[in-house]
Amino acid sequence: MNASPRNIAVGFLAVIAMSLGWMMWGPSHNASEPVPRGPMRTQSVIVAPAISRTATEYVSSVGTTRANKAVIITSKVTGRLEDVFFEDGQDVKTGDVLVTLDSRELEAELKSAEVQLTQVQQEFDRVMSLRGSQAVSESRAEELTAQLGSAEAQVAARAARLEEFTIRAPFAGTLGVNRLSRGTLISQSTEITTLDDLSLIKVDFTVPETVMLKTSQGDQIRATSRALEGFAVEGSIESLETRIDPVNRTIGAVAVFDNQDRLLRPGMFLNLTIALQEKENAIFVAEEALAPSGARQFVYVINDKNVAEKREVTLGLREPGLVEIVSGVAAGELIVVRGIQFMREGSPVEILETIAPGSTPSYQQS
Repeated sequence: MNASPRNIAVGFLAVIAMSLGWMMWGPSHNASEPVPRGPMRTQSVIVAPAISRTATEYVSSVGTTRANKAVIITSKVTGRLEDVFFEDGQDVKTGDVLVTLDSRELEAELKSAEVQLTQVQQEFDRVMSLRGSQAVSESRAEELTAQLGSAEAQVAARAARLEEFTIRAPFAGTLGVNRLSRGTLISQSTEITTLDDLSLIKVDFTVPETVMLKTSQGDQIRATSRALEGFAVEGSIESLETRIDPVNRTIGAVAVFDNQDRLLRPGMFLNLTIALQEKENAIFVAEEALAPSGARQFVYVINDKNVAEKREVTLGLREPGLVEIVSGVAAGELIVVRGIQFMREGSPVEILETIAPGSTPSYQQS
């Protein structure tokens, strides 16, 4: 029976496949071993040593400033503005007179009460001088004692009422703008001016509940402002809320900053950095040394034979240009920071330059 053209073609292909297999996996090679490659090319790299240092863990937040003390100056009584004793933006001390209201009617009432007190006092003194001679009854002495107490109370009440017509600074601070003029009728709802104690500035902010146990009263905090170029100020946490916000899972806090130069004003937006804890002997490498692969991170370590070792590392804290290595690298080991894209496990290397982690090399690769 004659072979078909199709069978002839299949047989021919089988012979070719057997011949190629013999050439690749003949007596000179073990089928279980890969074909040996040529020597790896030497890679030129720039390296930086892993360093050991004290690391500080930080958390960032934002906040809004407010004065150490703040109040809107108003009047307890209704009256016509008599005099203004301050200028816009003036610094005042506790008790300084700010404005006075027309109090002529009340002054007259006080004088009348004082006259009445004088008369009662004189009668009381006369009766008390005769009390020992039995010329004055006990009931009369008691009556005058009551009248004297009432007259003294009337004077004290009118004096207190009169004091309300003089409005004073409740604490030392800086006044705002006065928009009233002499003769203006003032009521209890009239805003005369504002008073702020700007010697200290407080900032309301929040931190995540995850760092709650690392944050406490007295911790150092740093503030910067986009409105003030180059501005930075150090302060401390004054207080922490007792409750966590169930919606945002944050805890409220208040920081306080010295503001003797008066650069900060109430209502400003600040960026905050809070130091949480320090770690001794933390290992840091240059951030550019990282070679990520999916969710894993690797670095290339150069051994004493100038051969690259690819190591998986666990990351920790981050600082500008640096990253903490929790595991995988020891202090002093040389880490590839430039030329990573051409590296693979076991690559021989030529070190062009050794630099400090996070610095810029002087050698420029072509």
